[in-house]
Order: sequence, then C-alpha cells, then structure tokens
Amino acid sequence: MLSKPVGRRQFILGKFLGIVWPIVLMFVILGLVFLVTVSYKVVYDAREVGRTAPEWQTCYAEVVRIVPGLALAFMEAVVLAAISVAVSTRLAMLPNLVLCGSIYVLGHLGPLIVKSAVGEIVFVKFIGRLISVVLPVLDHYEIEGAIAGASTVPNAYLGTALLYSFLYCSAAMLLALVLFEDRDLA
Repeated sequence: MLSKPVGRRQFILGKFLGIVWPIVLMFVILGLVFLVTVSYKVVYDAREVGRTAPEWQTCYAEVVRIVPGLALAFMEAVVLAAISVAVSTRLAMLPNLVLCGSIYVLGHLGPLIVKSAVGEIVFVKFIGRLISVVLPVLDHYEIEGAIAGASTVPNAYLGTALLYSFLYCSAAMLLALVLFEDRDLA
C-alpha cells in the first residue's frame, strides 16, 4: 500500500466494500438456493401426506415470507463487517475474530439481560443497557418467530432495520477512520 497513493479514507472504505462484496455474492447465491429449496419443500410436504401438488401461488407465498429474513440477515452481516473493519484498524486478525464473536453474542444477549434484570439488580440492569447502547442490538434482525408463526413482516420494520443498519455502519466507519487517522503505516 505504500507504493500507491491511496488515502486513509479510501483504504478504509475500500476494505469495507471489499468485505461487503463477497457477503452480497454469498447472500445472492445461497439465498437463491435456499428460496428454491423452500419452494420445493411445499411441494414435497404435499406429496408426503398424499395431497395433490400445490399451485405455484402457495410456493410463491412461502418464498415471499422468507425473503425479509434473508434481508435482515444480510443487514446483520454488513453491520458486523463494519465493526470488524473498525476493529481491524487496531487489532490483528485473531483478536478481531474473538472480539467480533463476542459482539455477536452480546448483541443478541443485551436485550435479554435488560429484560431479566427489571426491578432486580441495578448493576446488571445498567450493564445490560450499556451493552444495548454501545453494541448493536442484533436481536432486531431476528424474525424466526414471525416466519414460524406464518405472519408477515411489515415493510416499516424492514425500513427501520435498514435505517438502523445504515446508521450503525456509518458510525463504525467513522470510528474506523478516526482510529486509523493516527495509525503509523510504516
């Protein structure tokens, strides 16, 4: 990188986009395979119980119910990629992996800690709220209950999750730029 005139901002944003591009590719390819499998499952289940093959509208409805889950999983992966880029400005790969794994676990546990400590231990409640404020609340990206319960996910929820992801990624990229600004390149 020293031989090319690449600025620090370009380096960080290029690193982020270089991580997001394989995520997009992975979600498109594996998402299509998953949606085809879900569509076939409807036909397979009908044949298994001896019913006639369902119409294409039934398969389509099942696939449409799954798409918001894929979109939310993609947003979660992009948020974690942004955090990983910010952490990578100061730490090597192994500590980055451990820290991002911890953030993933705490991001899902933060709301549960807050709910479990309601009216009980003040310190635990404070730590739970601190985790929920500082780390991304990854529980917002989980809609397994809605998918399993055959209910639809409103577009407003997806829009709010997209806005949350954009703001968190922007904050992580700004933090990465600040942390990388005084980093010695030599």
